[in-house]
Formats: sequence, C-alpha cells, structure tokens
Amino acid sequence: MNDMNLVFKGENSQALTNSLLVAEKFGKTHEHVVRDIDCILEKIQDVDNQCYPNLDERQSMFELYLDDVPLPNGGFKKAKRYVMNRDGFTLLAMGFTGKRAMKFKLDYIAAFNAMENELKKPKQMTLSEQLLMQAQFNIEQEKRISAVEQRLDKMDNEREENERLLLAATLF
Repeated sequence: MNDMNLVFKGENSQALTNSLLVAEKFGKTHEHVVRDIDCILEKIQDVDNQCYPNLDERQSMFELYLDDVPLPNGGFKKAKRYVMNRDGFTLLAMGFTGKRAMKFKLDYIAAFNAMENELKKPKQMTLSEQLLMQAQFNIEQEKRISAVEQRLDKMDNEREENERLLLAATLF
C-alpha cells in the first residue's frame, strides 16, 4: 500500500483516514481497531467538560458508519467502520506500540503533511475560469469608463453653459 493512500481528502478538504486502513497498516484485526476506538469514545465521555470546553469537537474526531459486508453463505451483515481526522488518529495511534506502530506513526505524519501541503497550494485556474475572470474585469472597466465619460459630458455641458452665460453677461 502506498503511504499516500493512507490519507484521503474529505468533503471540507480535510485530511482523513479510516479504521480499515489503520488496521491494515498496523497488522491488527479490524475488530480490535474498532474496539480501541469505542474505548476511546467511552473515555472521552468521562472527561470533565469544564476542563475541556471543546469536548463536542473532540467527539467529532471519529465518525461511525455501517458497511454491508458479504457473508460466505450469502447475504450481508452490518459492520462498524470509522472515519477519523488527524486528532482521532493521534488518539488511537498513541495507544499502539511496537516497531510496526512506530513506523506507521512516522509514515502517517509524512502522509498528512504531504496532503496538507497539496491542499495549501494555490489552485490553478482553468481556461474558462480565467476567461470568466477577464470578462468580469472588462465589465467593471467598462462601467468605470462609462462613469468617467458621463462626468466629462456633464462638465462639457456645464462649461458650454458657463460660456453662454459669460458671453451674455459681457454683451449687456
């Protein structure tokens, strides 16, 4: 498995992973990883809310979903799966030990950093986006030019009127 496949982009451009990827990379059964996450979620409930005012945000570190898993004799059963953000993974991985766990933690940090660097890069505009931006700029410039031309016309009219008044005043 490629290290970049450990992390994927979520709906809000957030770097995420899931319990299946963690189990595979650590060489653990998925059931054990789910058990460990469930244990973390129980422990979070026991934390004093006054000490940690953003406890609700902490609970969103893991998102449970159910997946249909095929049974050998046909049919399906519902299996728990979790998607987790960096904070959720960190809580989970802190409990894992051993050489494989340490390698994974280092690989995971590198994968998150690479994904975040990608997400921070300025987006290259498509040709149609560039053309739209240029058209909007041109419309704005036309409005400004039109406003200046109207002011100049008004000034020309005022000047002509002032010349007539001045000429009329000098004739009398």
